[in-house]
Amino acid sequence: MKVMGTSARLLRRAPFVGLTVLLAAAALTGAVPASAGVARGMPTVTQVQLFSGNATVKSSSGRKLRLQVLANQIPGTSASDVNVNLSDGPRDVGESHEWHFPVPGSALKINAAGNGALEVPPVKILPYGILSLTITPVGEATTDSCEGTPSDKVQKVKLAGSVFFDTKSSGADRWGSVGSRSTKKRFTFTSKSTLTWFYPRPPGGSSCGGDDDSGLPCSGALVWDDASGDADFSGISTGGVSLIEASRSVQLATPVGATRADDLTGAGPAPVLTTTPGAADAAENDATLTVTADTNAAGGATIVSATPSQTQTIPCDGDVTGSTTSASLWEGATFTNGTAPITVAAEIFGPVSIPNNTDATIVDVVPTG
Repeated sequence: MKVMGTSARLLRRAPFVGLTVLLAAAALTGAVPASAGVARGMPTVTQVQLFSGNATVKSSSGRKLRLQVLANQIPGTSASDVNVNLSDGPRDVGESHEWHFPVPGSALKINAAGNGALEVPPVKILPYGILSLTITPVGEATTDSCEGTPSDKVQKVKLAGSVFFDTKSSGADRWGSVGSRSTKKRFTFTSKSTLTWFYPRPPGGSSCGGDDDSGLPCSGALVWDDASGDADFSGISTGGVSLIEASRSVQLATPVGATRADDLTGAGPAPVLTTTPGAADAAENDATLTVTADTNAAGGATIVSATPSQTQTIPCDGDVTGSTTSASLWEGATFTNGTAPITVAAEIFGPVSIPNNTDATIVDVVPTG
């Protein structure tokens, strides 16, 4: 579900904002000391990221969940973190919850070959859990380059150790805890896990690796986005599928600096876009978007923009024949809930809705050739 929500936000902004900036903003901070994992002659490491594969687990409440762990370090700074994600599976609709814990740089220790450990100090993750993993490299690392300079090195790794995490959820649909408090019970991530070293981009090399792909589907799409306070709604309708994502950020009482991000996904009929010629220029239309929800979500809303659209013609993502799309953007639109406010459901921590506001955006992507 997080992937879907991210796609919707990237689709909304990609034509009008440098995608490299978006990717940098979306990336979680982190890395290891600059000397770690760097072969002689390699550039200085700017970030290292440990990403576990998905592990299917059964929680203490009997729920089948997917568990992922992400750890980051940035050399020479205190901007290091560990993130634990639990979701109810790879479905179009459902929910995902991610807990973010700031940790000292010493929590992730690795050598040049990729051997090491992730040891989260109890004071940095309790009362939620225990996380102590051994990192073992598998096979040879691969290095990507940008304009002849290494941009990142990826090493497949095996992760195993002590894992316990309590969601602290309650109610009939609580998710409970996963893993074991006992250090004698070893937990292994059996699917692909990776350790990645990132290096500085060369001047003028910001587009290497496909970062400037627009992400706009060749089949066209209708995208909307709205934010208010700590909640954010977005939707995408493309290829006969219409999804609605609601996200919410919550500051946790303990440990210090910890937060939780809730990402909920529902669905509904394709939203209806109505445009009318603008007062100043008939080619720049005003827009009204009507959104309704009926799967894992309910209610409806309208998004109205009296501001003329901005339109650009952009090559569509993944196409090699020169096909293009026309992307029309309306910003600063007014979001108004219907009689029943649009709400995305959740089994834990409650549903998400947002109040009426004037910070919505609409993007209409149409194939042009």
